[in-house]
Amino acid sequence: VPGELLPDRDQHYWNFWWIGQAAIRGVSPLHTDMLFYPYGVPLHYHVLGIPLWLIGMAPQLIWGLPAAYNTVALAAFTLSGYGAFRLALLITGKPLASFLGGVVFAFTPYTLGAVSDGQNEVFSLQWIPFYAEAWLRAWQATTWKARALPLALAGLFFAAGAYTTLYYPVDLLIFTAIYAAYSLLTHPAWATLRRAVLSVGAMAAVAFLLTAPLIAGLATNYNNPRLDIEAGEAQMIEHSADLLGLFAFPHDHPLVGGTRYGTDKLPIRDNLTLGWVALGIAALGAWVARRKDATAFWLAFGIIAMLLGMGPQLQVGRTLTGIPLPWKLLEGLPGIAGIGKVERFIALTRLSMAVLSAWGTAWLLTKLAPKIGAHNRSSVVRRRSSTLRSAILATFLLSLLLFELPLHPRYIKPFSVPTGFRTLAQQPDGALMELPFATQQVETVGQRMVYQTVHGHPIMAGYLSRTYHSPITDECSPFWGFISARYLPIGATEIVTPTLESHPLDVLNFYNIRYLALYNAYNGPGSTPLDPQDKAAFADIMAHVSHGPPLSTDDFVSIYRVGRANPQPATQSIHVANGWYNVEQTTGAPFRWVKDNQATLCVFTPRPVTASLVFDGTAFAHDQAIRWWTEDQPSGETRHLEDKTLPAGRFATVSTGPIAWKPGVTAVRIKPVGEAVTPSSLDPKVRDNRPLTVGLRGLHLESVTQK
Repeated sequence: VPGELLPDRDQHYWNFWWIGQAAIRGVSPLHTDMLFYPYGVPLHYHVLGIPLWLIGMAPQLIWGLPAAYNTVALAAFTLSGYGAFRLALLITGKPLASFLGGVVFAFTPYTLGAVSDGQNEVFSLQWIPFYAEAWLRAWQATTWKARALPLALAGLFFAAGAYTTLYYPVDLLIFTAIYAAYSLLTHPAWATLRRAVLSVGAMAAVAFLLTAPLIAGLATNYNNPRLDIEAGEAQMIEHSADLLGLFAFPHDHPLVGGTRYGTDKLPIRDNLTLGWVALGIAALGAWVARRKDATAFWLAFGIIAMLLGMGPQLQVGRTLTGIPLPWKLLEGLPGIAGIGKVERFIALTRLSMAVLSAWGTAWLLTKLAPKIGAHNRSSVVRRRSSTLRSAILATFLLSLLLFELPLHPRYIKPFSVPTGFRTLAQQPDGALMELPFATQQVETVGQRMVYQTVHGHPIMAGYLSRTYHSPITDECSPFWGFISARYLPIGATEIVTPTLESHPLDVLNFYNIRYLALYNAYNGPGSTPLDPQDKAAFADIMAHVSHGPPLSTDDFVSIYRVGRANPQPATQSIHVANGWYNVEQTTGAPFRWVKDNQATLCVFTPRPVTASLVFDGTAFAHDQAIRWWTEDQPSGETRHLEDKTLPAGRFATVSTGPIAWKPGVTAVRIKPVGEAVTPSSLDPKVRDNRPLTVGLRGLHLESVTQK
């Protein structure tokens, strides 16, 4: 499949697989339990592309995922061109000229560059012209009965755009708003306003009905602290069209060297160029059709879209001029803050150019074709000659349009999936833990998502369109012993007994993680090999959790089956999380001071138990009270415990009293109430400047009884 931006290519490839799996299982594809296991992740803000999966569904069923991916790419250009052709034909009534208009819209350096990037949603523009045609047909209808079907289709195409990428609803709203404003300006009357309001309402009702699950998820997750939804102004500026880039010649054009777009991009983003030939024909069309009613709208629409695509302020050669642009007025509106790639509004300018270039092409074909009224030939001969002349001229114009495009072979690469994952596909259900962990290494995670399309087991990471901060890396994650195996070795001495890290098999069994994949490199084939110490730490884990030889092993990855233990002997254990100074020794026992005025312990219980958390505690310099509470993970449900006072200069045993611990992980937050004191402030000869409050040792669960 094509795509040189491998993480995005792999992400879209995975999308097709997951939507198919969701359809087979009869669940919503807008949430998946196959990534970020065991917690799962919402996909409402992710570019999932459900309508694109529908386009590639039949090839996927017959030939597999690569066929589906390639079908979507081919269909996107076909449907985008066809949609723009229909729109131009509706306005101009000129089929041959409208065909060239479709080419102007569908085939651009930007859409071709998106093929190289593996970004299906960028070149799948068909919903924009389809919506525009349906909207115009509804507007032009003389009765509400005649408007019903076009408005329903407009709502359908709006929903298809929303499920493809959240950029398209914004595009279509901009088109609708500008057209409604234009209509009110040119025909200021109550009837025009009424028609605009009712038309928008009817279209919106259909779109809302179809997108209700998506809208509900967007609203629910808008303030989700784990999702980076809002784009900052820096990202908007980076992904805004540069003035010079709009008129530049594509750097990956074969005429100037043809370097592959995916590996070499210029700062001014010359892939956003409007094209000299395309822009010239569109400008001609705007001039020759200047007296037609709709021309002013299409010209204004194209210019406004171009200005919006240039972002918050004008950039010339990537130099910020400080001159504000129209996007500055919109960027603070609700929902708009999530738009980081403002440059994508240039697609609307290309839609305008498609219509205007159809007018320009029609004028050229009329002026340069033989006069129908010539007397030296029969009418049939004259008509055939005119048709042939028009076809030759149209072919010449098409050649010019294609010549200025960066047409060159797109980078393609077959997927290489290690044999071990095909072996894993034959194994019973259960999640897969892949070591070393990869959380934000998008290329590695994308690669592992491709492997998942073969083995079909849940994995513990994922690469989404929006950065997702997984609970797997939270301070109370039960998986730190695997993430930081080298620094939290099994059997390490700590202030808690037993440590969570010393019971890896209990954790794996509790979360039904039945397989481990140990890679020999950090970021895929050809990357840095594992450090010998890391490799030894992971090997130590494998010795504790896998009770047999690997299911498969090669130079790239070894796959192990996790041993199954009886759940009854599973041990309650504790993890030392954030807010502690390093381990010290006092009276021969490990000891830690609380740091930064709050510390956290994480209690892991494989089954429901009732027990007291017991420890020895002391205060520094003066008696200190502590406030503490439990917090279920990851729900956040809290329960406050009785305050305790720790004495200065000696240890006292403290107990929480019996607590009903739920299965899984519970955080225990400890917060000293008094002021911190530094040892150096009491004795200038002491060079310890740490602010100290309370310290703990010997933490353990006591009087455990099974429910």
